[in-house]
Formats: sequence, C-alpha cells, structure tokens
Amino acid sequence: MPEQVLNVTVQGMDRGFRYTGSYDEVNVGGMPLDDVLRLIDYIAGFTYPPNYKEDDLCPIGVFIEGWGANLLIYYYGSGSFGVRIIDYVSSSDIFLEESAGAEKVKDYVRRFFVSRSSVEELLGPEPLREYFITVLREFCEDDLFGERTCVERQTTATVSMESIAGVSTPSIVRVEVRRGGFLRKPKLTIYYSSTKGSGVVEYKLPNNDAAERAYRAINAVIPGKVSMR
Repeated sequence: MPEQVLNVTVQGMDRGFRYTGSYDEVNVGGMPLDDVLRLIDYIAGFTYPPNYKEDDLCPIGVFIEGWGANLLIYYYGSGSFGVRIIDYVSSSDIFLEESAGAEKVKDYVRRFFVSRSSVEELLGPEPLREYFITVLREFCEDDLFGERTCVERQTTATVSMESIAGVSTPSIVRVEVRRGGFLRKPKLTIYYSSTKGSGVVEYKLPNNDAAERAYRAINAVIPGKVSMR
C-alpha cells in the first residue's frame, strides 16, 4: 500500500524550512506523515529572534491540505502551538487547541492523515462544533495629542451552542444575514430576548463570502432561526 502523502504549505519559512518571517505562503508540495512529524519536532525547538514582533515578522504556520479540509498549525514559540481545522465540506472552522505541545500536535496530524472519516472525528458531532466567522469591528486609539482614530478591522467571532458572536445562544430569537451591494457592506443582525431584557446586536461583514459562511455556520447551530437576504 503506497504511503499517504498530503500537500503542505508553510508560512514564515522557506522551502528549506528556514525561518524568514515572511507572510507569503510557500507551497512545499506533497509530504508523507513521518516528514511532517519531524517538521513539527523541528519547529517546537525553534526560538523566535529577540526583536520578534508579529506586526513585523510572521509566526511560523504549517498548513496541511487533504480530504476537503485544511489542518492549520500555528507556532507561538516556547514549544507551544495552536491547531485549527477548516472543513470546506461542512463549512466548519474550528480551533482544536489554543495551546498544545508538540506531542499533542503530532497526534492531530496523525489522525488528520488517515481519511475523510478521521477529519469528521476531529470535527466532532455537528451540534457540538464550534465555528469561527469573520466580522468587522471598529478599533479606536488616541494619539499623543488626544486625537482619536478609528479603523475597521477583520476579526473572528465564535459560533457555538453557548454563544453566537458574543450573544447567548439560548436567548437568540432570530438572526438576519444581509448580503452587501454597491457601497454597502454585508451585515449580520442578531435579535435576542432574555430575562435581562431584549436587544439587537449588529456586525458588518467584510464581503459576501463571509456572509455566506456566517449564514451556514449559524444555521448549523440554530436551524430555522436564520434568514439570508
């Protein structure tokens, strides 16, 4: 039986796995499992340079593609990793681990390499999955002269059985996702009601692809309460 090979892309490294700090993604090509496991061990022993700032230098990322999904591994330094899985079949986007050591990461890699069924096992039962959607939030800061500057930046919001974009899921009455148009950003509107009161939470979305993803993710958690226009 031939050895399973999956496509690997790295970020912050070149094809020889030397650290560059570049945000450009570099496609390494097909790699067998054992080579990927050795790469994880190698990265776990890496120390970022003393002047390291994420704004200037990209952290190391290893992205493994297979079975209609991507396993994304981010190296935070000091042997700590984050592990995320994006599944294009079910439109799931889940952080499996926020802080994992090399051995735990290698276990995820081994499981991901097996088959489509193993990807489904990593994702877990659909009602229990945690999704991440992209929204726009306003960030403001004051300069030395007291002038305030505000900019919209993309950030992630969690969708789960506990909460959706910061709103308690059981309190949500309905959700509207509106596609964008000429000079109009897509919008996510959440209507909620609880013993503490009722209200509305709104988010702008960066584009219509993000709107489609938000609709699918929220509808997976609270089917029947989401509409899209």
